[in-house]
Amino acid sequence: MQQLLQERETQIQSLRSDLLEKGRQRETDQQQHAEALQAASAERQRLAEQFAGNERRMLGELDRTRQEVSAAKKQASETERRQQTRYEELHERFVRSEESLVQARSSQLSAEQALKSANERIADLKSLVEARDQVNMQASLVPASSASDPTQRLIRPSRGTARVHLPAKSLRKNRR
Repeated sequence: MQQLLQERETQIQSLRSDLLEKGRQRETDQQQHAEALQAASAERQRLAEQFAGNERRMLGELDRTRQEVSAAKKQASETERRQQTRYEELHERFVRSEESLVQARSSQLSAEQALKSANERIADLKSLVEARDQVNMQASLVPASSASDPTQRLIRPSRGTARVHLPAKSLRKNRR
């Protein structure tokens, strides 16, 4: 019994020392676990702060991008408005130029018609002057006694000058 008691006592001691060892191991494990929890909490806090910083930075970039887009739209709208105004001005100038060109062309045609009419009148007058000169030359060359000559019928003395009788059509052209 004594021996059994001693064996049991040895066993109890062994179990106590195992228990103490297990307790220390548990305390070490708990301490490591607490440190791991603390490290994980610190990492979680760091990641949360980093996430919040990234979120603030992204929101700032998003706001800046929105402002840039808004400014670009505003600038594009202003540019489009200026271009539209410029187009309208140029179109109006073009229309006025076209009208001026049409008026100038009309004036040119009128001037060309007047020049043509004047040239015809000049040609008619030259013909009349040549005919008068020929009649005057013939009148000065032909003696007064040959009044029976057929060319003399065209000549009528009027106030000392000879006149040529031309068809009415020639006279109308000259009056223009």
